[in-house]
Amino acid sequence: MMSRLGPMVLAALIIAGCSGTRIEKDENALAAAEMNVADSLEAASSIREAAEHYEHVAVHFPQSASYLQAVRKSALLESNPMNGAANDSTALYWWRNYARLPIPSDERENAESHVTTLERLISAQKGIEELTESTHKQSVELSIRANRIRDLETQLKQATDELQKLRDIDVKTYKRGTKK
Repeated sequence: MMSRLGPMVLAALIIAGCSGTRIEKDENALAAAEMNVADSLEAASSIREAAEHYEHVAVHFPQSASYLQAVRKSALLESNPMNGAANDSTALYWWRNYARLPIPSDERENAESHVTTLERLISAQKGIEELTESTHKQSVELSIRANRIRDLETQLKQATDELQKLRDIDVKTYKRGTKK
């Protein structure tokens, strides 16, 4: 019984090994096709759509031969001002991933420079948002205080008018009393 299982197990391992190679070839072919679409879109200045295709390859085909290029192109196109949907946080994600890959040192320095610049930019944007929010709160508070000051000025004017009326009455009363 053992002697019959040996050849079957061996055959199963060979088939599994061969199918793994076939799957890898299929993934490389799919990734290459997607990269071709992305390259065509980029050449046609459809930057946003090209970025989506490069990101698709980077996310779904990490074992493919196209992975490194897909990550690099994703980082570049997410940083591209011509990309109407460019997102600094997404660009930072892709640049960080690219910097971690086995790339030449000058490319790594460039990627790390992008990472540093984007981190500073995002930090500055957060600071601006916080200042804007703080300014808005102060503006609302100043508006409330200005309204309160107007109300108090109105009350002061009314009180001054009332006092003036009382003085006038007091003066008239005094004059009537001294005439007698």
